[in-house]
Amino acid sequence: MAANLTVQQFVAGTTRQLTTSAHRPEKSRSKAATKSAPPANGGDPAVAARLAFSANEPLQASAHHPSHPFGGSAPASRPTFRQGQRWCATVVETSPVDVGQDTLAAGRLVEFKKDTRSSLGLILHPDGKRNWMVLDARGQKHSVRPQTIACMLPGMGHTEQDLAACDAHAASLADESLLSDAWQMLEQGEEMGIAAMSDLLFGAESPAHCYAAHRLLSDNRVFFKQLHRRPPVFVPRQESEVQHLLHEQETEAKAAEHARRLAAAVASAREQPRASKPDQKAWLEGPFATELKILVEMALGRPLPNSQQSLAAHTLQTLGLDGSAGATVQLLRSIGFWSAHEQPALLAAGISADFPAAIEAAAEDVLANPCPDADANVRQDLTHMTVLAIDDASTVEVDDGVSAEVLADGQVKIWAHIADPSRWIGPDSPLAAEAKQRTSTMYLATGSIPMFPSSLANACFSLGAGQGPSPALSIWAILDSNGALADFGMTSSVVHSTRMTYNQVDEALLKRDAATAHPTLHLLQQGAQRREEWRVANRAYSSQTPGCRIKVRNAQSDEPEISASPDTSQDTPGHQLVSEIMIMANQIAAHTGHKLGLPLPYRGLGLPAYVQVTSPIRRYGDLIAHWQFKAALRGQGAPLSPEQVEIDTHTNAMLFRERKNVARAVDNYWLAELFRRQQLQDPGRKYPATMLTWIRQEFGLASVMIIEMGLETVVKLDVAATAGQALDVCCISVDMGAGEFRLTAGLAAKC
Repeated sequence: MAANLTVQQFVAGTTRQLTTSAHRPEKSRSKAATKSAPPANGGDPAVAARLAFSANEPLQASAHHPSHPFGGSAPASRPTFRQGQRWCATVVETSPVDVGQDTLAAGRLVEFKKDTRSSLGLILHPDGKRNWMVLDARGQKHSVRPQTIACMLPGMGHTEQDLAACDAHAASLADESLLSDAWQMLEQGEEMGIAAMSDLLFGAESPAHCYAAHRLLSDNRVFFKQLHRRPPVFVPRQESEVQHLLHEQETEAKAAEHARRLAAAVASAREQPRASKPDQKAWLEGPFATELKILVEMALGRPLPNSQQSLAAHTLQTLGLDGSAGATVQLLRSIGFWSAHEQPALLAAGISADFPAAIEAAAEDVLANPCPDADANVRQDLTHMTVLAIDDASTVEVDDGVSAEVLADGQVKIWAHIADPSRWIGPDSPLAAEAKQRTSTMYLATGSIPMFPSSLANACFSLGAGQGPSPALSIWAILDSNGALADFGMTSSVVHSTRMTYNQVDEALLKRDAATAHPTLHLLQQGAQRREEWRVANRAYSSQTPGCRIKVRNAQSDEPEISASPDTSQDTPGHQLVSEIMIMANQIAAHTGHKLGLPLPYRGLGLPAYVQVTSPIRRYGDLIAHWQFKAALRGQGAPLSPEQVEIDTHTNAMLFRERKNVARAVDNYWLAELFRRQQLQDPGRKYPATMLTWIRQEFGLASVMIIEMGLETVVKLDVAATAGQALDVCCISVDMGAGEFRLTAGLAAKC
């Protein structure tokens, strides 16, 4: 149908006429009647919008209809568009910006925006020089600027009851499918005001129908676009635009449904007992794998590519997360993707007790096809000596052993025998590359993460521990009366060791007849004491410091056992004996390396030179030194150049620091969990502590020692205190997602 629509706008006392004529021959349309408008100054001046229809189709604009509480006819179903009839309407509307004060008056119904929210309102009275006080359908009053009024509805003199009825009636008319029908009927480019659209959609132009029409057009931007804001005028979109927008709408609907199902799946998993929760494999094979992978990256603190930023933000919003790594960590634990106490610090650093399949295969190949011993011709047979491998009962990686012998001239020769993994692998082996990446064996509250696969570290790499002769790198020294090195040396060797625990050594050394009961231990203790006296006299650094020993059992369960106690093991006679002899061996290694001109990973420890060689199964730097020394003892050139040793040493030190930080983060998590549990049991619990030193006194930060744990930590301290002063420490908060706890301290049981 061809339509000629004339809209008269009343703007600041003048009438503006807009006429649009278009023809769309392929669509069956009814003919539009000629529309005429009464004079601008005609009729009741209190009425801002007047509608006149032809005799063929009479409609009432604002008169109350007996079948509906707020005027106008109320179609029982979708309106039937009139075919083959002519219709006309003259609409006089006012612009919210250009109108005078006589048009925006009390009793007028308007649609306005407040804080991006559109609402129906009733104008109550002026508010200042420009604003109007408006009452919304919820009974709240707002001071509204004329510029924020999006649409003025026909009629004047309305009441609060009219406002409520209009709002309710308009809500009942909300049927977006009507817009599709209207779009089909209108010509492209045909401009439609709100009253005309109301008549087209509902066959009525009451305030409720006009408001419903405007809301439909504002909320659904698929079929129509707004051409003018004041007054609101809409035009049908082109068919290509509609198809594109419908496709976008369908895509958004699918995304919304996917998000709803994700939120439901997460909520369901959280409520289930852990045994019933979906595991990581189930999540990654399910429909939400992409979102879970993104959450993992966020939990591990890794940056996301730009292509995933939008999905990440949407996922966080869907699940009600604040975007912090800690909150995301807790979510992944709570839904079963991670275990209840999964450690993101280990995952982020790629640290695992498990080895890649290729490394395990390489280890099996070493055992099945051992290479010839390159040192066979130079190894010294020391199997006749009593070699004691002293360690904790739980230790399986036996790095070293000690022995002592009395020479013919009465001097005592003290030996440190060190495991020799370099006998089995070289610097170019895949096992060496893996060890280089791991840098060292990590010792955590839950257990150790080894540098080498256990099939090697606990077997051929270790000293035999009574299971047969083992290759070793042996270092010896003869001490003078002051404990200084009178003579020393190094050799490749074969030894036969005997296991002893620190407890057994301590018991033996504390016996009155220790010299007779165990002469080797007695000689070793004497030598260790002389070395300690020499080091102290030379102001050498001592690493014997107490600490907190954190132990966790059944870490994979929801409620593992956690304990924290002072680590006093280093103070026992057995530990001091082994420690002094190993320090001596490392000093001798440095002297020997310097004499041979070898590039080595040197360190300082308050000694003229120091090279760690005593733990090649647990420290990669020690293994570097072994390769260099072993080649020199064979009369060959060093396998690693000075440049390579420097690079490897720098890389090793950097990785070691990173892993140390990871270990600290893991320890802090278990301490936080311990504090959390103790808080639940006793919210007011206080921990006796000793003041150590101020860290930043101006900020009230101090270092204290919690006595029962042996834990040196930083607390908030708001009172004056001096070193050694007794304090009480309280835990004020824990964050299990971040693995952090906050402590405060006070004097005389005041937290």
